[in-house]
Amino acid sequence: MAKLSERQRLWLTIGASVALSGGVVAMTLMDRKEIERTEEEIAALDVRIASADAEIAKTKDREDEVIVFRAVKDRELEILPRHQEIAEFHANLTTFLTQAGARFTKLPENAPKESELARGVFVTPNGLEFEADAAALLRLVNMIEIDPRLVAVKGLKIKGGGRGKEGEEAPLHKASLALETYYYNPQAETKQPVAIPGEAERREDPVIAGRITAFQPEKRDSYTLRPATSRRDPFVDVRREVIEEDPEVVKKRFEAEQGIVADLETRLEAVREKVEQEKAFVLDHRIFEADRISREIDGQVNELRVRLASTSSLKSVSFPDLLARGDRVRTSMESIAAARKDVPRDLRVVASVAREVRGQVDGLFRSGDYAGVNSLCVAWEAFVRGKEVEPAALPILDEIKDYRRRAKVLSEFHAKSVHVTGVMVTSDASTSAALVNGRVVRTGEALDAKGDLKVAAIRREGVEFSYQGESVFVLREDAGGDKAGARGDAAVPVHTPQNR
Repeated sequence: MAKLSERQRLWLTIGASVALSGGVVAMTLMDRKEIERTEEEIAALDVRIASADAEIAKTKDREDEVIVFRAVKDRELEILPRHQEIAEFHANLTTFLTQAGARFTKLPENAPKESELARGVFVTPNGLEFEADAAALLRLVNMIEIDPRLVAVKGLKIKGGGRGKEGEEAPLHKASLALETYYYNPQAETKQPVAIPGEAERREDPVIAGRITAFQPEKRDSYTLRPATSRRDPFVDVRREVIEEDPEVVKKRFEAEQGIVADLETRLEAVREKVEQEKAFVLDHRIFEADRISREIDGQVNELRVRLASTSSLKSVSFPDLLARGDRVRTSMESIAAARKDVPRDLRVVASVAREVRGQVDGLFRSGDYAGVNSLCVAWEAFVRGKEVEPAALPILDEIKDYRRRAKVLSEFHAKSVHVTGVMVTSDASTSAALVNGRVVRTGEALDAKGDLKVAAIRREGVEFSYQGESVFVLREDAGGDKAGARGDAAVPVHTPQNR
């Protein structure tokens, strides 16, 4: 390479300096844009962080709201009737018509369906078609509206009956009544509830505890439709002459009305006695008796309501003193009904209760008290009937049914009075023999015509029998002792995996 002159070296140095300066300027401009873009991202992150901080600051208040809601949820939903209550209401519609004095012309059909407006809320439409006079029609509508259920009257159509001749009974009107009932039955949640740190301790906080205590759930409203002259049969002439009543007639009417009021008071006292029995059963944890008497109280309270409504709408009681006594009965009855809302009601069969009953049944079964097993199982079936059953309790219910079946089989076996008076055991089981009820039998032989009772095994102590899937061992009478044989304690079920 030729040696550069001084001038050439100068121009080369200037060119390199210019190129280097241009590169530095270009890199500076690129870095500046990158810095601006990074600053914009940081500003956006600052906004998001500020928003997140604001949400985090609300976390405690939101957790407090959830803690309060979980504590009052059951009381808040208490106003909504359950499936069983609605089923009882529909079952009572026939009673309502009978008490009101109406009669069906077409039996109602009803089937619940889930509402499109809210999940877990089921609507049951029901159309009643019946015949009744004006008074019976008003009584029926009144009884349905004052019944403590979530029910809506969607429509009422009446086709008036013909005018009757003087002296004939009140004309019958054909009517159709459209009802809708609602009950809340949400599907079981598959997701576990979100855990709140220290939820149990935070529930004891004075502020949260005060909010839980101060919570007032909604209450069901009810009213009684009062008779009025504007609500009358359009085919009945209300113009009447004022007639002086005979004192003897007034006396007889007073006695008749007094009998009506006395009957209401007697029924109220009967309800009070049942309520006291219910409280005693609940305190003693006698769930079967408490459930049975609770249903009886519900029926008596409902019947008393119907009679009070009927007395009011028919004006069966007109004397002021008797009216005051009737109002006291109504007030006391409503007070009792309101107080009973706080009494624990088992509307759902849970696994813990089922296991407790199974333990009682198992104890009776093992002690040989098969009649006790049957009685307890009958009471348990009456308790379970119509209630929602927790999935975990279903297998236990099947076990309790199996105990009852086995108790029935073993009771039948004992009724056959099987006595083993002697045995002969050899090395070959097929040649072993036993003397049962005076008859020589061998393994596999049947003792009855149907072949239900068979000899399963012969041992020195006695004979094992197979009867309808159960294995029962009967001691040889001289081996079990005279007293044991006399009591029948020598026959015991063999608890094997097949028949447990």
